[in-house]
Amino acid sequence: MGITVGEILASIEVQGCRFSNDVFGIRMSSITGSTFNIKNNVFTNASISLSAWCGMWIGTITGNLMEDSGRLGLGDCSSVLRNNTLISTGLDVRGLMTECYMHDIDTSNTIDGRPIYFLIGRENERVPSNASYVALTSCKNMIVENLTIVGNGQGVVLADTIDSKIRNVNIVNCDTGVVFIGASNNKFYDCNVTHYWVPFFADTSGTNYVFHNNFVDHYYSPPYPMESTGTILDLGYPSGGNYWSDYNGTDLYSGPYQNETGSDGIGDTPYVFDANNVDHYPLFLCEGHVSILADISNDGTVNIQDVVLIAMAYGSHLGGLHWNPWADIAEPYGKIDLFDLVTCTAHYGETTP
Repeated sequence: MGITVGEILASIEVQGCRFSNDVFGIRMSSITGSTFNIKNNVFTNASISLSAWCGMWIGTITGNLMEDSGRLGLGDCSSVLRNNTLISTGLDVRGLMTECYMHDIDTSNTIDGRPIYFLIGRENERVPSNASYVALTSCKNMIVENLTIVGNGQGVVLADTIDSKIRNVNIVNCDTGVVFIGASNNKFYDCNVTHYWVPFFADTSGTNYVFHNNFVDHYYSPPYPMESTGTILDLGYPSGGNYWSDYNGTDLYSGPYQNETGSDGIGDTPYVFDANNVDHYPLFLCEGHVSILADISNDGTVNIQDVVLIAMAYGSHLGGLHWNPWADIAEPYGKIDLFDLVTCTAHYGETTP
């Protein structure tokens, strides 16, 4: 039998215990003003679930082994995690405010041998491709690419994060593909999201872009339970939007109004979540639409327009007056310089296949 703690004020310590074959090994909820210390325990097929109001309670989770235990769930609390080993067990961090994503979680915590990256206040960095979980809080101009996320509550989390790119990420068996909380001007593209509940979620966020992704095999049919606004799901015609495996439209026509004879790889009718979330040009094939690194204008071709956009931002730094995060396509990141211009010209003339 596991441990369940309800709405009390207490200092709770669980150390050196073994939990097995229980839906919740430890479950604590609404412990306003309390503290907790969960240390050196072993969980087998038994999860951890902690939730309360943001910032109202704090605690540490250190040196625990969790195997085949579903999720380690953190909701609306402030936690320090060190040296926890998760095997066939995911991390699930939830909340509707940036404060809910201020946990102190370092890379000593691993999922299936790969480190967790829970980064706060970082700029101009690329998240290592061996990450097992990625959350970016109060970050700027970050790149997340070429990695696989499996079995977590979220694929990638961006909280109070701006000007960042998530691309070529495989997200499998996660509840939500990408989460935007108070985030703006971020791109999520060229990713594969499979076996999910909700493709994306955005709350109190500005404009973010979700395009050229494959969303395959969901567990929850539209309309999705979301209050997301400000998420752009397509780049217009002919660049298009995303592939949705449950899209039941046809591809008999072409053109920006889909009224011209001949198919074009884009669905003839929009894919609609709700009034605020519409993919006007859903991709018809799972092979989809691979973006080109130097296509800054997102028109499907690297041309003079992209060179001009880099020239207009040339010499600018992150946050500067002429800064354009989409022109920052080459290292070192955080400045538009000769490396960006050379990268663009090296791809000049390329078009989206």
